Amino acid sequence: MKIAIVDSTNTAKCVWDHAVGNSLNNLLDVEGVFLDEVMFNLPPTDLPVANSCVAIKNLILNPAMQKPVFEHIGVVPGESVSTIFSLFNGKEFSDFLEVYSSERLMTQNVGPRVGFTTGVALKVGTEIYDAVPALIRLRDFLTRSEYRGEVLIHLAENYLITDIRVGHFFGHFALFSELAKCSTSDLLDFIFGKLPTCSLYDSIGIANLVSLSPFPSGSLYPQQIHAPKGAEKHLWRIQRGNSETVLITCHGLYLQEARKRVRRTIENICLNFPDLQYRVDYGYNARFVLAGPAYEKSKEVQQAGK
Repeated sequence: MKIAIVDSTNTAKCVWDHAVGNSLNNLLDVEGVFLDEVMFNLPPTDLPVANSCVAIKNLILNPAMQKPVFEHIGVVPGESVSTIFSLFNGKEFSDFLEVYSSERLMTQNVGPRVGFTTGVALKVGTEIYDAVPALIRLRDFLTRSEYRGEVLIHLAENYLITDIRVGHFFGHFALFSELAKCSTSDLLDFIFGKLPTCSLYDSIGIANLVSLSPFPSGSLYPQQIHAPKGAEKHLWRIQRGNSETVLITCHGLYLQEARKRVRRTIENICLNFPDLQYRVDYGYNARFVLAGPAYEKSKEVQQAGK
């Protein structure tokens, strides 16, 4: 299935990089449209659209409508611990991924907020509907709204949903793709109803952002981060003015294994860019609501080696 991937915020081109056979910002001769911005003003079309729909746009534009909708679903505003991320094909969710992430540039969550910088992800088991029954009402609401695409759900420590967001979330999507049993192209096919299921591996995923100085300030000259060709499938490149940042995603059966793969990729990039900027606490200090036991188990090899 050929999809038009619209890159209006510079966060969707990396999806196009990973999903072969699609077009970028060109709606000709395609079967669907993948947006990176819910409120993007798409020209009138009969094509199915991912990450936006009329009902969701109306909800965003009319804040008074949001409260009764959220109350019906069972959203209780409050402090969230982690997020769960899924793809929705218009009727059903894919597997769910629980993600603990940070937007802070520097190690130990300090420095400016620059968007997704590091994250840890684990598949959530099928008991998720028992733990978070509001997901059933959310599924029904999204179906009635004729929405398809990415869904990001914030969870409190007591399993309650504190917020729901839709659209494109490049860090979460990258981790989902890293842990998916199918290709990134297949993820798009699932969203548009061309694949019946979308499953994840039972491993731990880590994402970590790398950049060049003066990021997050703007660069006066174009910057590009070069890496070994074999690493590209784990790299998600984001253009930010003249600067480029790269989100590295890797996974492993255990935390130590996933961290080692991220570190190896960073070290290979550092051969050409010794002043590369990156956090060193990737994979550590994550908090989970549903995947906590799996996260603790993922540390077993590391703890045994001490």
